[in-house]
Amino acid sequence: ISTVSVLYCTPTPHMGMQGFYLAGGVRLCVVVAAVVADWAVRDYDESGERACILGGLGHWDGVFFRDVARRGFYGYDFFAMFQPLYPAVVRTVTHLLQIEETECATLTVGVFLSNVFFALSAHQFHQLCLHLNTPHTREALLAYSLAPAGVFLSAFYSESLFALLSISAMLWYVQGRHILSMVSIALAGLTRSNGILLAGLMIHKGLSGRGWYG
Repeated sequence: ISTVSVLYCTPTPHMGMQGFYLAGGVRLCVVVAAVVADWAVRDYDESGERACILGGLGHWDGVFFRDVARRGFYGYDFFAMFQPLYPAVVRTVTHLLQIEETECATLTVGVFLSNVFFALSAHQFHQLCLHLNTPHTREALLAYSLAPAGVFLSAFYSESLFALLSISAMLWYVQGRHILSMVSIALAGLTRSNGILLAGLMIHKGLSGRGWYG
């Protein structure tokens, strides 16, 4: 989350699911723009799935995440740098929907989930702003949703799931729901290795001298 986003929040209780709808609308625009750009501009990295309309959102690290999601395991040793939770979620949802595990189908499920995760993270971010009772929630949601690097939050990447788990951990921590916060931190660590830094919340809790339910 950008520093600007955290500093500019305002309590507007009647906004409801505005964060979810705003982020969802922005994500839709980003996906459409990515599809058009992929069609109009020759790719520098052509490792994505060219036969799929969403191929432009599956390049770079997305190739490795997609391979793990399809295989169900790491095909090569260096794949271990990619944490397992995101491809495991994509693989599980693909199986539950009984979708054939083609490159395009796996990519489509992953892109859909990434965008849903981001919209949910925006909702949790909005709730965090309200709880902290600080000014300019609308501006914060816009800053979060329109971040220049936001395309990675719509691609076959783990960033959106990590954002959802990280923000949820912070929200539940300030709400005093520390068990849920710990679970979210653990899952964030399984999504991206830097999720371990969120353990600082629990260290702070331990040093504060209060019980886990206080």
